[in-house]
Amino acid sequence: MNCSLEYDSLLERQLFELLEECPEVASYFEQPIAIPYLPSMGDAHEASSQLDYATDVGPRYVPDVAVNLVDGRALFIEVKPRGLMALANNVERYVALCQYCEDTGFGWLVLDSSGPVALTDVIALPVAEDFHNGMLERLHEGPVPWHTVRRLMRVGGVSHSELNGYIMRENLVWTSVPDQVRAPSRCELSTGPWGIGDGLATLLAQSKREAEG
Repeated sequence: MNCSLEYDSLLERQLFELLEECPEVASYFEQPIAIPYLPSMGDAHEASSQLDYATDVGPRYVPDVAVNLVDGRALFIEVKPRGLMALANNVERYVALCQYCEDTGFGWLVLDSSGPVALTDVIALPVAEDFHNGMLERLHEGPVPWHTVRRLMRVGGVSHSELNGYIMRENLVWTSVPDQVRAPSRCELSTGPWGIGDGLATLLAQSKREAEG
């Protein structure tokens, strides 16, 4: 908003452009705060809930943007391409952000700004029953290698966005090293204060359509 902003990706730049055009946005700030989190392939939500934000040291996660709305509400936005939203290290950060926002009263939103498409939109994407059944069969045998997941995607006509939604909806764990999808642990992605995020995503999409029109 009439200031110089640094961005790390095209998606972040697109987000700033959307925020500039959205009348419900009063102000925004890039990389506003560092939130400690405990990387874990186990119960990430439980681990995050044990953190003392003022004193904990170790890995810290920095949300991309903090947004103040004209109605007085505020939220953090994390920008991620929809095809990578479900990676385990990203989900761990969402959980830490959600816990922080629950503790402090902020809203939060994970967004692919090229749509814009919110995390909740991706989670809601359906997949073919054949793909679901194929994944269940293989998950009963253990972690599913990425090449097997890709083959099931091709057979079932499942896109990367739909796969990401499926992984988060079914609470599976997708790691890049090793590149595989495995059965869920106790970790659950808390829904958190979705309302502010969903509403802003809709407003951003509307502002984008009006600007292009």
